[in-house]
Amino acid sequence: MAGAHDARDPRSLEALAARHLLLLDDEIEASDVIALITNHFPALAEPVIVAPEDPALGHEVLEWRLTRHSRLHGPMFVPAAHRARLGVPDWATRVFALVCPRDREPAPPPSWLTDADGLHRAFPAGLPNREEGRSLDLLIALARRLHVAVRLADEPVDPFALESPTASRAALAAAAEAPARILVPDPEAHVDVFVYSPYWLTPEVLRTRLTEVDAGIREPEPIPPEVLEDVAHLISEHDPEVRDGYAVEVPLDSLGPRAGLIEIGVVVEEALPRAVAAHVDPPQVMYHLRWVDTEQRRYLPDIDDELRRIRTAAALRLDRLAAEVLRLTAGVGVDEDGFLVGEHQLG
Repeated sequence: MAGAHDARDPRSLEALAARHLLLLDDEIEASDVIALITNHFPALAEPVIVAPEDPALGHEVLEWRLTRHSRLHGPMFVPAAHRARLGVPDWATRVFALVCPRDREPAPPPSWLTDADGLHRAFPAGLPNREEGRSLDLLIALARRLHVAVRLADEPVDPFALESPTASRAALAAAAEAPARILVPDPEAHVDVFVYSPYWLTPEVLRTRLTEVDAGIREPEPIPPEVLEDVAHLISEHDPEVRDGYAVEVPLDSLGPRAGLIEIGVVVEEALPRAVAAHVDPPQVMYHLRWVDTEQRRYLPDIDDELRRIRTAAALRLDRLAAEVLRLTAGVGVDEDGFLVGEHQLG
Protein backbone atom coordinates (compact mmCIF):
# COMPACT_ATOMS: atom_id res chain seq x y z
CA MET A 1 0.00 0.00 0.00
CA ALA A 2 1.20 3.48 -0.81
CA GLY A 3 2.68 5.12 2.22
CA ALA A 4 3.90 1.92 3.85
CA HIS A 5 7.54 2.61 2.93
CA ASP A 6 7.77 6.39 2.81
CA ALA A 7 11.45 7.29 3.05
CA ARG A 8 10.97 11.06 3.05
CA ASP A 9 11.19 13.24 6.10
CA PRO A 10 7.58 14.23 6.91
CA ARG A 11 8.71 17.85 7.31
CA SER A 12 10.02 18.05 3.75
CA LEU A 13 8.22 20.17 1.19
CA GLU A 14 7.58 17.10 -0.97
CA ALA A 15 5.93 15.19 1.86
CA LEU A 16 3.80 18.13 2.98
CA ALA A 17 2.57 18.84 -0.55
CA ALA A 18 1.51 15.23 -1.04
CA ARG A 19 -0.68 15.07 2.07
CA HIS A 20 -3.85 16.64 3.40
CA LEU A 21 -2.80 19.16 6.07
CA LEU A 22 -4.59 20.55 9.10
CA LEU A 23 -3.34 24.14 9.29
CA LEU A 24 -2.77 25.56 12.78
CA ASP A 25 -1.97 29.02 14.06
CA ASP A 26 0.25 29.89 17.01
CA GLU A 27 -2.67 29.98 19.44
CA ILE A 28 -3.71 26.33 19.14
CA GLU A 29 -1.91 23.74 21.22
CA ALA A 30 -1.20 20.30 19.80
CA SER A 31 -2.89 18.85 22.89
CA ASP A 32 -6.15 20.59 21.84
CA VAL A 33 -6.06 18.73 18.53
CA ILE A 34 -5.31 15.37 20.12
CA ALA A 35 -8.03 15.84 22.75
CA LEU A 36 -10.59 16.32 19.98
CA ILE A 37 -9.28 13.34 18.04
CA THR A 38 -9.80 11.11 21.08
CA ASN A 39 -13.52 11.91 20.83
CA HIS A 40 -13.49 9.91 17.60
CA PHE A 41 -10.80 7.44 18.69
CA PRO A 42 -11.15 6.96 22.47
CA ALA A 43 -8.54 4.17 22.45
CA LEU A 44 -5.95 6.28 20.61
CA ALA A 45 -2.53 4.81 21.33
CA GLU A 46 0.43 6.81 22.56
CA PRO A 47 2.36 8.42 19.70
CA VAL A 48 5.69 7.22 18.37
CA ILE A 49 8.55 9.30 17.00
CA VAL A 50 8.79 9.03 13.20
CA ALA A 51 11.37 11.78 12.62
CA PRO A 52 14.02 12.86 15.14
CA GLU A 53 14.85 16.47 15.91
CA ASP A 54 16.87 18.01 13.12
CA PRO A 55 18.51 21.47 13.27
CA ALA A 56 17.65 22.03 9.62
CA LEU A 57 14.08 20.69 9.70
CA GLY A 58 12.86 21.36 13.23
CA HIS A 59 11.51 19.47 16.23
CA GLU A 60 10.85 15.76 16.27
CA VAL A 61 7.68 14.52 14.59
CA LEU A 62 5.18 12.27 16.33
CA GLU A 63 2.82 9.79 14.73
CA TRP A 64 -0.67 8.94 15.98
CA ARG A 65 -2.17 5.82 14.39
CA LEU A 66 -5.85 6.50 13.73
CA THR A 67 -6.76 3.27 11.95
CA ARG A 68 -4.95 0.38 10.34
CA HIS A 69 -4.24 2.47 7.25
CA SER A 70 -4.38 6.11 8.44
CA ARG A 71 -1.93 8.04 10.56
CA LEU A 72 -1.47 11.63 11.66
CA HIS A 73 1.99 13.25 11.78
CA GLY A 74 2.81 16.39 13.71
CA PRO A 75 2.79 18.99 14.89
CA MET A 76 5.33 20.28 12.39
CA PHE A 77 6.62 23.82 12.04
CA VAL A 78 6.33 25.17 8.49
CA PRO A 79 8.96 27.79 7.63
CA ALA A 80 7.95 30.84 5.63
CA ALA A 81 9.56 29.54 2.43
CA HIS A 82 7.55 26.32 2.64
CA ARG A 83 4.35 28.24 3.38
CA ALA A 84 4.86 30.29 0.22
CA ARG A 85 5.52 27.19 -1.91
CA LEU A 86 2.52 25.38 -0.44
CA GLY A 87 0.26 28.39 -0.92
CA VAL A 88 -0.96 28.41 2.68
CA PRO A 89 -1.73 31.53 4.74
CA ASP A 90 1.07 33.18 6.71
CA TRP A 91 -0.72 32.37 9.97
CA ALA A 92 -0.43 28.61 9.31
CA THR A 93 2.89 28.17 11.07
CA ARG A 94 2.29 24.54 12.09
CA VAL A 95 0.49 21.57 10.58
CA PHE A 96 -0.69 18.05 11.23
CA ALA A 97 -0.33 15.87 8.13
CA LEU A 98 -2.69 13.02 7.25
CA VAL A 99 -1.05 9.90 5.85
CA CYS A 100 -3.69 7.64 4.29
CA PRO A 101 -4.58 5.79 1.08
CA ARG A 102 -6.14 7.73 -1.78
CA ASP A 103 -9.63 6.30 -2.13
CA ARG A 104 -11.84 8.09 -4.67
CA GLU A 105 -15.27 7.56 -6.13
CA PRO A 106 -15.00 6.16 -9.67
CA ALA A 107 -17.25 8.86 -11.14
CA PRO A 108 -17.56 12.65 -10.76
CA PRO A 109 -20.02 13.91 -8.14
CA PRO A 110 -23.49 14.43 -9.61
CA SER A 111 -24.35 17.94 -10.77
CA TRP A 112 -27.01 18.32 -8.09
CA LEU A 113 -24.60 17.54 -5.24
CA THR A 114 -23.40 20.49 -3.21
CA ASP A 115 -21.19 20.41 -0.17
CA ALA A 116 -20.93 23.35 2.20
CA ASP A 117 -17.20 22.70 2.72
CA GLY A 118 -16.46 22.68 -1.01
CA LEU A 119 -15.41 19.06 -1.52
CA HIS A 120 -17.53 18.77 -4.67
CA ARG A 121 -15.47 21.58 -6.21
CA ALA A 122 -12.13 20.30 -4.93
CA PHE A 123 -12.60 16.78 -6.27
CA PRO A 124 -14.53 17.11 -9.55
CA ALA A 125 -13.29 13.75 -10.87
CA GLY A 126 -14.46 11.75 -7.85
CA LEU A 127 -15.02 12.48 -4.16
CA PRO A 128 -12.81 10.92 -1.49
CA ASN A 129 -14.47 7.85 0.00
CA ARG A 130 -13.72 4.92 2.28
CA GLU A 131 -10.52 5.47 4.28
CA GLU A 132 -9.57 8.78 2.70
CA GLY A 133 -13.13 10.08 2.92
CA ARG A 134 -13.47 9.27 6.61
CA SER A 135 -10.03 10.63 7.50
CA LEU A 136 -10.50 13.82 5.52
CA ASP A 137 -13.91 14.33 7.14
CA LEU A 138 -12.15 14.22 10.51
CA LEU A 139 -9.60 16.84 9.40
CA ILE A 140 -12.39 19.12 8.18
CA ALA A 141 -14.33 18.63 11.41
CA LEU A 142 -11.22 19.56 13.42
CA ALA A 143 -10.74 22.67 11.29
CA ARG A 144 -14.36 23.68 11.85
CA ARG A 145 -14.16 23.21 15.61
CA LEU A 146 -10.81 25.02 15.90
CA HIS A 147 -11.68 27.79 13.40
CA VAL A 148 -8.73 26.98 11.14
CA ALA A 149 -8.33 25.41 7.68
CA VAL A 150 -7.27 22.36 5.67
CA ARG A 151 -4.89 22.27 2.72
CA LEU A 152 -5.75 19.45 0.35
CA ALA A 153 -2.94 17.36 -1.10
CA ASP A 154 -1.67 18.27 -4.54
CA GLU A 155 -3.38 16.63 -7.50
CA PRO A 156 -3.00 14.68 -9.65
CA VAL A 157 -1.71 12.02 -7.28
CA ASP A 158 1.59 10.48 -8.25
CA PRO A 159 1.21 6.73 -7.56
CA PHE A 160 4.84 6.60 -6.44
CA ALA A 161 4.75 9.78 -4.37
CA LEU A 162 4.77 7.93 -1.09
CA GLU A 163 7.49 5.49 -2.13
CA SER A 164 10.05 7.38 -4.18
CA PRO A 165 11.39 10.80 -3.15
CA THR A 166 12.48 11.41 -6.74
CA ALA A 167 9.00 10.68 -8.09
CA SER A 168 7.42 12.85 -5.40
CA ARG A 169 9.60 15.79 -6.43
CA ALA A 170 8.46 15.30 -10.01
CA ALA A 171 4.84 15.29 -8.87
CA LEU A 172 5.42 18.46 -6.89
CA ALA A 173 6.96 20.18 -9.91
CA ALA A 174 4.04 19.10 -12.11
CA ALA A 175 1.55 20.55 -9.65
CA ALA A 176 3.47 23.78 -9.06
CA GLU A 177 1.30 25.75 -11.47
CA ALA A 178 -1.95 24.61 -9.86
CA PRO A 179 -3.26 26.81 -7.04
CA ALA A 180 -3.31 25.36 -3.56
CA ARG A 181 -6.72 24.08 -2.53
CA ILE A 182 -7.55 25.47 0.89
CA LEU A 183 -10.79 24.53 2.62
CA VAL A 184 -11.99 26.87 5.36
CA PRO A 185 -14.98 25.17 6.99
CA ASP A 186 -17.62 27.54 8.29
CA PRO A 187 -17.39 27.17 12.09
CA GLU A 188 -21.06 28.14 12.45
CA ALA A 189 -22.42 25.78 9.80
CA HIS A 190 -23.15 22.90 12.15
CA VAL A 191 -25.78 23.99 14.65
CA ASP A 192 -27.34 20.76 15.92
CA VAL A 193 -26.60 19.22 19.32
CA PHE A 194 -27.25 15.67 20.51
CA VAL A 195 -27.72 14.79 24.18
CA TYR A 196 -27.55 11.16 25.31
CA SER A 197 -28.92 10.22 28.71
CA PRO A 198 -30.32 7.21 30.59
CA TYR A 199 -33.26 9.38 31.68
CA TRP A 200 -36.46 9.66 29.70
CA LEU A 201 -38.25 12.96 30.27
CA THR A 202 -41.97 12.87 29.54
CA PRO A 203 -43.19 15.38 26.97
CA GLU A 204 -44.97 17.39 29.65
CA VAL A 205 -41.89 17.61 31.89
CA LEU A 206 -39.57 18.55 29.03
CA ARG A 207 -41.92 21.21 27.70
CA THR A 208 -42.52 22.72 31.15
CA ARG A 209 -38.83 22.90 32.03
CA LEU A 210 -37.75 24.25 28.66
CA THR A 211 -40.44 26.92 28.76
CA GLU A 212 -38.45 28.44 31.62
CA VAL A 213 -35.59 28.91 29.15
CA ASP A 214 -37.58 29.74 26.01
CA ALA A 215 -41.22 30.82 26.22
CA GLY A 216 -41.91 29.84 22.61
CA ILE A 217 -42.14 26.08 23.21
CA ARG A 218 -45.00 24.33 21.39
CA GLU A 219 -47.01 21.38 22.66
CA PRO A 220 -45.15 18.12 21.96
CA GLU A 221 -46.10 16.14 18.88
CA PRO A 222 -45.64 12.37 18.39
CA ILE A 223 -42.92 11.40 15.93
CA PRO A 224 -44.40 9.29 13.11
CA PRO A 225 -43.53 5.62 13.66
CA GLU A 226 -42.14 5.24 10.14
CA VAL A 227 -39.21 7.57 10.95
CA LEU A 228 -38.34 5.91 14.26
CA GLU A 229 -35.80 3.19 14.91
CA ASP A 230 -37.54 0.22 16.47
CA VAL A 231 -35.41 0.25 19.62
CA ALA A 232 -37.69 1.92 22.14
CA HIS A 233 -38.45 -1.42 23.79
CA LEU A 234 -34.85 -1.64 24.97
CA ILE A 235 -35.57 0.95 27.64
CA SER A 236 -39.36 0.91 27.75
CA GLU A 237 -39.44 -2.66 29.01
CA HIS A 238 -37.92 -1.25 32.20
CA ASP A 239 -39.86 2.02 32.16
CA PRO A 240 -43.52 2.00 31.15
CA GLU A 241 -43.47 5.78 30.67
CA VAL A 242 -41.22 5.51 27.62
CA ARG A 243 -43.12 5.96 24.35
CA ASP A 244 -42.00 5.49 20.78
CA GLY A 245 -40.81 9.06 20.65
CA TYR A 246 -41.97 12.64 20.46
CA ALA A 247 -40.82 16.09 19.40
CA VAL A 248 -41.05 19.52 20.99
CA GLU A 249 -40.91 22.51 18.66
CA VAL A 250 -39.73 26.07 19.17
CA PRO A 251 -41.01 28.41 16.41
CA LEU A 252 -38.55 31.12 15.39
CA ASP A 253 -41.12 33.50 13.93
CA SER A 254 -39.51 36.49 15.64
CA LEU A 255 -36.40 35.97 13.50
CA GLY A 256 -38.33 36.26 10.24
CA PRO A 257 -40.25 34.02 7.84
CA ARG A 258 -37.12 32.13 6.75
CA ALA A 259 -36.11 31.14 10.29
CA GLY A 260 -38.29 28.05 10.63
CA LEU A 261 -38.06 26.30 13.99
CA ILE A 262 -35.96 24.36 16.46
CA GLU A 263 -37.05 20.77 16.91
CA ILE A 264 -36.16 18.65 19.93
CA GLY A 265 -36.71 15.03 18.95
CA VAL A 266 -36.66 12.39 21.67
CA VAL A 267 -36.11 8.71 20.87
CA VAL A 268 -34.26 5.72 22.31
CA GLU A 269 -30.97 5.09 20.52
CA GLU A 270 -28.78 2.01 20.52
CA ALA A 271 -26.03 3.17 18.13
CA LEU A 272 -23.97 5.71 20.06
CA PRO A 273 -21.23 8.04 18.81
CA ARG A 274 -17.75 6.94 19.83
CA ALA A 275 -17.32 9.87 22.19
CA VAL A 276 -20.48 8.83 24.04
CA ALA A 277 -19.94 5.08 23.90
CA ALA A 278 -16.63 5.62 25.71
CA HIS A 279 -18.56 6.81 28.77
CA VAL A 280 -21.95 5.07 28.79
CA ASP A 281 -23.51 1.84 27.54
CA PRO A 282 -26.41 1.61 25.08
CA PRO A 283 -29.28 2.04 24.87
CA GLN A 284 -29.59 5.71 25.73
CA VAL A 285 -32.33 8.28 25.31
CA MET A 286 -31.27 10.68 22.56
CA TYR A 287 -32.43 14.30 22.61
CA HIS A 288 -31.69 15.71 19.16
CA LEU A 289 -31.89 19.50 19.01
CA ARG A 290 -31.89 20.66 15.40
CA TRP A 291 -32.56 23.84 13.51
CA VAL A 292 -34.91 23.48 10.52
CA ASP A 293 -34.94 26.61 8.39
CA THR A 294 -38.03 27.21 6.27
CA GLU A 295 -36.25 26.83 2.92
CA GLN A 296 -33.95 24.01 4.12
CA ARG A 297 -30.89 25.82 2.77
CA ARG A 298 -28.70 25.72 5.87
CA TYR A 299 -26.35 23.05 4.47
CA LEU A 300 -25.90 24.69 1.08
CA PRO A 301 -22.61 26.47 0.31
CA ASP A 302 -22.47 30.25 0.29
CA ILE A 303 -25.68 31.02 2.15
CA ASP A 304 -26.73 34.65 1.99
CA ASP A 305 -26.09 37.21 4.72
CA GLU A 306 -29.70 37.26 5.93
CA LEU A 307 -29.82 33.51 6.46
CA ARG A 308 -26.40 33.64 8.10
CA ARG A 309 -27.69 36.18 10.64
CA ILE A 310 -30.75 34.04 11.26
CA ARG A 311 -28.55 30.99 11.75
CA THR A 312 -26.47 32.77 14.38
CA ALA A 313 -29.57 33.77 16.34
CA ALA A 314 -31.10 30.28 15.99
CA ALA A 315 -27.87 28.69 17.21
CA LEU A 316 -27.86 30.86 20.34
CA ARG A 317 -31.39 29.78 21.24
CA LEU A 318 -30.63 26.14 20.44
CA ASP A 319 -27.50 26.21 22.61
CA ARG A 320 -29.46 27.55 25.60
CA LEU A 321 -32.02 24.79 25.19
CA ALA A 322 -29.32 22.14 24.79
CA ALA A 323 -27.58 23.31 27.95
CA GLU A 324 -30.85 22.98 29.85
CA VAL A 325 -31.44 19.46 28.46
CA LEU A 326 -27.93 18.51 29.61
CA ARG A 327 -28.69 19.79 33.11
CA LEU A 328 -32.10 18.12 33.27
CA THR A 329 -30.91 14.72 32.09
CA ALA A 330 -27.33 14.58 33.42
CA GLY A 331 -26.52 13.66 29.84
CA VAL A 332 -23.52 13.64 27.51
CA GLY A 333 -23.60 16.17 24.68
CA VAL A 334 -21.98 16.00 21.24
CA ASP A 335 -22.07 18.32 18.27
CA GLU A 336 -22.78 17.42 14.64
CA ASP A 337 -19.13 16.51 14.11
CA GLY A 338 -19.11 14.04 16.98
CA PHE A 339 -17.10 16.16 19.43
CA LEU A 340 -18.10 16.39 23.07
CA VAL A 341 -19.76 19.62 24.22
CA GLY A 342 -20.45 20.68 27.79
CA GLU A 343 -22.82 23.13 29.43
CA HIS A 344 -20.12 25.80 29.62
CA GLN A 345 -19.74 25.67 25.83
CA LEU A 346 -23.47 26.05 25.22
CA GLY A 347 -24.65 28.81 27.53
